[in-house]
Amino acid sequence: KDKVVLTYHYVDTSYYQALPYAQPNSRLQVIAMGALKRNYSDLEYIVKQLPEIDFNICVGNKDIGNLFTNTNNARIYRFIPESELLSLMQNSDVSISVLEDTIGSNVITTSMACGLAQIVSNVGSIRDYLDDSNSILCDDLESFVDALRRLNEDRNLLSRLKQNAIHKAEKISIVAFDDWFQKEV
Repeated sequence: KDKVVLTYHYVDTSYYQALPYAQPNSRLQVIAMGALKRNYSDLEYIVKQLPEIDFNICVGNKDIGNLFTNTNNARIYRFIPESELLSLMQNSDVSISVLEDTIGSNVITTSMACGLAQIVSNVGSIRDYLDDSNSILCDDLESFVDALRRLNEDRNLLSRLKQNAIHKAEKISIVAFDDWFQKEV
C-alpha cells in the first residue's frame, strides 16, 4: 500500500451546525475568523468598500493596530468563548477569509458546517474543500468586493451557497472521517 494517504480536516457537525430556522438577515452579515496567514490590511480595504454590509472580525490576540477604527460596519472581537463564536457563525451569512496561504482550516470547515457561504482567497489547497457550489474563490481585492456585492444583491445565490456548504461539511464530518479511517487503516 501507499505510505502516504490524503485525508481532510474533519469537522464536528454535531456541534457546528446551522440554526434550523434561521431567517435571512436584512443586512448581509459577514464573519472573518482566524489569525494564521490572514491579511488584515486587505480585509480593511474590503470592509471600507462595503458600508452596506456588516462585518464581525475575530482576531484573537492579533495586533491589528488602528485598522477598522473609522468604519461603522465592522465589529472587532478578541478571544471569545467557543459558544459565542458559534453563535456569531450561526447568525452570519458569509465567512470571508483573506488568506496568504492555507492547507486545512478549522475556519473553513466549521463555518461550512454552520451553513455559511465562503468568500475565500484562491490559495494553497483551498480547492480541496471549496468549489463553485459552496464558495466564491477570489484572486484579488476587487474580486472580494465584487463577490460580496453579488451575494448581497442575489439572495438566491447566497442561499444555494449556504445549503451546499452544509452538504459539503457533512462529507467531511468527524463521523464520515471515522468511517473512512476504519476502511482505510
